[in-house]
Amino acid sequence: MYRCVGLVDADLLDNGSRHPNLALLKIAGFLFDNGVLFELILDPQADIQRYDRIFLSKVFTFTKEPEFYIKAKGTPDEAKFAVGGTGFYATEKNLKEFSRLREEDLTRLERDEYLNTLDNLRGGHRLKGIDMARQKPYYHLYDAFVEQQMKKGFKREKYKDYLQYSIGFLTRGCATASRLISMHNTVLFIGCKYIFR
Repeated sequence: MYRCVGLVDADLLDNGSRHPNLALLKIAGFLFDNGVLFELILDPQADIQRYDRIFLSKVFTFTKEPEFYIKAKGTPDEAKFAVGGTGFYATEKNLKEFSRLREEDLTRLERDEYLNTLDNLRGGHRLKGIDMARQKPYYHLYDAFVEQQMKKGFKREKYKDYLQYSIGFLTRGCATASRLISMHNTVLFIGCKYIFR
C-alpha cells in the first residue's frame, strides 16, 4: 500500500459542488511543487490508514462531515486531520468569536506543522511552508472525480467548471457590516481588517 496525503472536499462528498475548492487546489499545488504524493479522497467511507496527513475543507455549514472523519474523532487518527473552511464556523453568532475563528482558519495552513517541513518554491519571505497568497493552484486535482462521474454516465460538459475554468470557492469576505466606497476607480471595503485597492 502506498502512502500519501489525502485532500478532502467535504462539500463534494456530500451531494456535490459545482466548483472546485480553491484552498485544496492550492494545497495540491504546494504538494505537487514539492513532489509529495497526494490524492483527492472521493469515498466518504475511505480507509484513511494509507494517508500520512489529511486536509479537509468544508465551505458550507449544511455539509455533512465525511464518515471517515466522524469515526476518527476522539481516536489517534484524528491527529492526521487538518480541517478548515467557513463550513465549520460560519453560523457563529458572536461576532468576536466569529472573528477569532475566521482569523484562525485563514492562517491555519500557513502555520501547519507538516506543510512547514516543505519548501516554499513560490517566492516571498517564506522559505518553508505554503504561502496561500502566492501559491499556484493544481488544476488537475479534480480530474479523477470527473472521470468517476463520466463512468457513471454523466457528460464531461457538466463538469466544465472543474476542467475549463479557474473557478474556486473564495470566501474572504468581512464579518462586519461593511460599506463599499468608490473613489478614483478604486473600491475600498470599510470596516474590514483588509482594504483592497
